[in-house]
Amino acid sequence: MREDWLKYLAAVAKVVAAAVLLGEAFSGVDALLGWAGIPATGLWLIAAPAIVHVTIIATFYRAGTIAGRQQILWLVASGPGWLLLAAVGCLLTAILVPVANLDPTISLIPSHSNRPDLSWWLATVFLAPVLEEFVYRGIFSASFRRQYGNIVGSYFAAVLFAWVHARPTVAALFAGNAGHIPPGPLLLALVADWLYVKSGSIWVAVAFHAACNATPAVFAAIDPRWLNWLGMLYQ
Repeated sequence: MREDWLKYLAAVAKVVAAAVLLGEAFSGVDALLGWAGIPATGLWLIAAPAIVHVTIIATFYRAGTIAGRQQILWLVASGPGWLLLAAVGCLLTAILVPVANLDPTISLIPSHSNRPDLSWWLATVFLAPVLEEFVYRGIFSASFRRQYGNIVGSYFAAVLFAWVHARPTVAALFAGNAGHIPPGPLLLALVADWLYVKSGSIWVAVAFHAACNATPAVFAAIDPRWLNWLGMLYQ
């Protein structure tokens, strides 16, 4: 029993360390982009997370630790079909789905426009799910599941994924404001992890993640009140 508690405490420490390191990395890249005069609009909305995630993927791939290099090459090679489907969906939805009465408090949807433009769809529904699934399911979740089993490992990886959305930093921790764990990303991560484990393909998780990211815009086109209801998942 004591060994189990120590093992889980070690997992908690890993989650805290990884979340804070990612939060600090995002903040640092944001500061650099701001210093360079790059506005946080369009595809640049996710510039910091994208740069950090690409760096993580490249580092782990170079070390040969993303489920083995042969598997990662297979995942990349098997991906064009999913990527093409996602790209076509993004394009058609950006053209055909007008979104009115957008709530500027919903960070998933740009507040400067009455409808998400193509750059928003590519960033939020195309690029973000691919990078995040490779990092959180392909690296973090795989590592936690190897160490703690599928159920416990998936839970810790999901907590990390959700907490990172609040961008915790060292300064915030010391100030007693480490951010919260929004239930929306937590549920998304748990389901995506289950799909990844059951299907054996990370692209199934990517497709699910992309669909979840698209729901605010799609539901807002049906009834703007959906934005308020969905917003509760990120509080």
